[in-house]
Amino acid sequence: MPQATKSGSTCAELPICSVMQPDNWYDRRGHGTHCLGTILGRTVNGVRIGVAPGVTDVIVGKVISDTGVGDHLQLIEAIAWAFEQRADIINISLEYDWPAKVREIMKRRNVKYDAANDIVRNLHREHLNFFESVVMKDLQLAHVRLRTTPLVIAACGNGNDKRDPNNQLTVSFPGAAQGVLSVAAAGKSGKDLYLAHFCNNGATLCAPGVGVSSAATGGGTAQRLKTDSGTSMAAPHAAGVAALWWQLAREQGYLPKTIASRVESSLRYTALVDGLAGSVKAGLINNGLVQAPAPPNSDGAAQQRNSCTIS
Repeated sequence: MPQATKSGSTCAELPICSVMQPDNWYDRRGHGTHCLGTILGRTVNGVRIGVAPGVTDVIVGKVISDTGVGDHLQLIEAIAWAFEQRADIINISLEYDWPAKVREIMKRRNVKYDAANDIVRNLHREHLNFFESVVMKDLQLAHVRLRTTPLVIAACGNGNDKRDPNNQLTVSFPGAAQGVLSVAAAGKSGKDLYLAHFCNNGATLCAPGVGVSSAATGGGTAQRLKTDSGTSMAAPHAAGVAALWWQLAREQGYLPKTIASRVESSLRYTALVDGLAGSVKAGLINNGLVQAPAPPNSDGAAQQRNSCTIS
């Protein structure tokens, strides 16, 4: 897990508070709370949960319902909202659930698997194309109007089973969109890293996403934690690391409109491949495990800074 704790960007964590339904903001599933804890959570009873606990500027949005159901229009509205709030980094811990959609089509239309899979493939392509056309336009407008461009990070999806060669999906919407950094989940066995078997293939990067302990709902004085696995857990790890790189880029004097590309390059080129070379070679991921920038002071102790906004 990345060890630096400084922060210097505005981050938007989308799946917590409702954009569409202001009266239904509570995180009843605990999914968004867990993700946000991974980005910036403070240490709880000696257990470190947050990658960038120095982050103080956070924008939170609940995109999907308490049943875990939503649509691409809700997601696009949420991202547009994050743009308006001038988020620097946007974390999206959700996916187009391809296998579930196939099962739904098979049952609802009474068709066989291959026919249902073709229907879902076409639906996925339509959603992806529409998302790219709208979101990329918003990114261009943000670049011109705000003189800055946010970095969008998303889970790659949990639809695979790498033990089954017939069940191999590539990165799902929205992680598959142009301009989005998709993140797979990595685990650790002893000293060895491995790519989780459930990850969709072809993610940009990977980050810790197996057996991740983070915040649970209903915390208060109890300071509850829970452990979960998935690419939804990996994406906020990458977002937290991106916040650290964002702060460093600001300190180095990069112009706001260039920082997103600078951070993306830093994430790609510093990614750790050791232990994951086979997965990279096979195209299961394009780069290795995200790495935080080196601590800013000479004795190796990380320093906390507070100038980053995450959505």
